[in-house]
This record gives sequence, structure tokens and C-alpha cells, in this order.
Amino acid sequence: PRFARTTPCTGPLSPAARPAHFTNQQGVESPVVDLFMNALDRRHTGSVTTQQFIHALSIISRGTVEEKAALVFAMCDVNSDGLVCKEDLMCLVREVHSVLPSYAFMSDSADAVASEIFTMGSSDQALDIKAFAVYARELPDVSRGFGLFDHIFYTIVRPVIEAASRFNTESPEYSLGILLIRRSIGGIFSGPLVPRWFEIRDGFLIGYKALKRDTPSEVLCLLHASVRAVPNTHRGLGKRQHTTFVLNVPGVQSREFTAHTSRQASEWVNAIRANAIGGYRYHSFAPVRPTIGCKWYVNAVNYYNDLEDMLGMAQQEIFIAGWWVTPMVYLRRKGMPLDESHRLDNVLLERAKAGINVYLLVWEETSFALQLGREPKRDV
Repeated sequence: PRFARTTPCTGPLSPAARPAHFTNQQGVESPVVDLFMNALDRRHTGSVTTQQFIHALSIISRGTVEEKAALVFAMCDVNSDGLVCKEDLMCLVREVHSVLPSYAFMSDSADAVASEIFTMGSSDQALDIKAFAVYARELPDVSRGFGLFDHIFYTIVRPVIEAASRFNTESPEYSLGILLIRRSIGGIFSGPLVPRWFEIRDGFLIGYKALKRDTPSEVLCLLHASVRAVPNTHRGLGKRQHTTFVLNVPGVQSREFTAHTSRQASEWVNAIRANAIGGYRYHSFAPVRPTIGCKWYVNAVNYYNDLEDMLGMAQQEIFIAGWWVTPMVYLRRKGMPLDESHRLDNVLLERAKAGINVYLLVWEETSFALQLGREPKRDV
């Protein structure tokens, strides 16, 4: 099948091929689809083949920063002259942000985003692909297509992966079992190979010191991680079998893992890649989870009101830990003078009189470095 256009590279997609959900907040259809399809149809044939489309999905899912930057560059290079100016980039950023606000980053304006890239180049002149790729390495939003690639992955690629996993007894996104690693001595991984239990879950690689899997010894976030299989260098494992793979996590030292068979190694590599793809809004490492017992507050007014309510609901114990806990803070402040019954120390005292165990953990500051008032709090 081909994704036909009504006019070569300049007109809209045919109604049957256009995703209906690419509309902005005002309900107006956005040219984001055209920009994306133009990037694939570089020969101006007026259509995109299935092979070209799948190749683009492969870049979005597992491509390097340079490959993703090249795709973004092609989306901006609407006249195919090999150059991208500031206005071209602003157009793409503005359109993506208008139709995908939940995936797009936080920014004051499209101009601010485009200016950041062109300021790095110390010029407002047009950029070629080489210069554009250099700046893309410094700005992760570029390789994310400013949120567009995340949306494509989660709406097109991810459902295919999940559908394929239904026919597999083992999901490609999860893996667990024993891997051989070298012990860390002073931050250097050396010595003989030792077995450790690892598992991949919800975008993290979790390792355990003991095979009984009681308490994790290390947890690595796999978002934007890369992994590659390498030939064996260990005796007795067979040099022709690729049972060893190297994991590179941003900001963490490269790690080498060895599986017992090449098939197991391949399963681990695929699971790591599946968990390293994509991203979440505001550069978060995790998605929004609606069923959690945690509430975020923007200001202290709502927090203090809810805090006093929750303290009053405690039935057995209250635990408080803080960097700078002030016992004399008023949780509710209505009218003057302030009501002493709403002061934190008085609220806790009343709860203690009601038989509630109250535990307060404050920072044990170093006196010569800073003073956080630990002693007065202890006296209270």
C-alpha cells in the first residue's frame, strides 16, 4: 500500500490516509502530517511506500540521535534546499505543540525553542544537516521531534508490540533471569564472572546481589539507553556465540553482561531496547500514573490545609521527615491574630494526647557548615 497525496508533497494527504486526531486545540487540522510525510517523500513522487514508512518508524523507535535529527531536519526543510532557517524550525515546533500539548515540552514559545538552537550556532543564518545534528546532541527535544516522535511511538509502534506479545508466551518488554557480571571493586568492574539475578520491569533494569531476590542492589533507568551484542571474550562460552551484550545508560558507566545462550542474550537485548524507547512529557522518565497515593502541590496553602486534615485522620502513627522542619508554622491562616490551635507543634501535641505515636526526623546538620535550628526543634 502507498500513502497517496492529492498533490505531490505540497497538498494534503488523502482523507483515507490522514490521521483524524492531528488537529490543534481549536479543532483546526494541523500540517504536522504533511511535514512528516514530506520528510519521507524526498524524491517528490507524491506518495510514500510502506517500506519508507516502516523505515521512519524504525528510526523513531531505535534510531540514533543523528538519524532522528536528520528526520527532523527533513521535516523542516520544506523546499528541499538542504538548509533549515529559524522560521522553518519555528513552524514545526509550533505545530507539534499545538496538536500534542501532552507530549510536547514546557516552553514559553516556539520562538524560544528555535532561538536556543540558532543561538548555539551564534548565527541566525540557515543551518545545514551537519550543523543541525551537532546541536541536536545538546538538545534532547530535537531527537524527540519535539514530542511528535513520542506520540508516533505510543500510538503506532507500541500497539503493534503489545499485539505481538499476545501471541508470545514471553513479552518482549519484560525479561528476568540470571546474568553473569564482573564484580565492582572501587567502581571498576573486574575479576571473574559471578551470577546475579536481574529483571526488567517498567523501564528499569533491577539487579539483586543474591539469587533469592529479596532486596535490589541496583536499579538503572533504561530510558534512552543503548545496548549492543558483542562477541564472547570469556573462556568456555564459545567465541562464536554472541552471549555478551554491553549496556550504555546515560550518565552511568558502561556495563557488560553475559547470558548462558545467544538466544537469552537476544531476548535481553530486545527487552532493553523496548524499554529504552520513547519518552514522557516534560522529559520525565516515567508516565503519568493515575492510581497512585501521591498528590502534587503547587503552593503551600493547599498543602498545609490538607496536611492538617490528614494529621487529624491518623489512627496509629505519624511520621514526619524534613530538611528544615519548623514546629511553629501555622497550617491554617485565617484572620488575625492567628489561631494557635492550627500551629504544627500544637496539632501534633493534640494527636499525641489522643494516643497517636508521633515520630519526627530532622536533618542532623554539620554545625560548621550550616545551621538549620536542629536544637530548638529538639527542645520543642
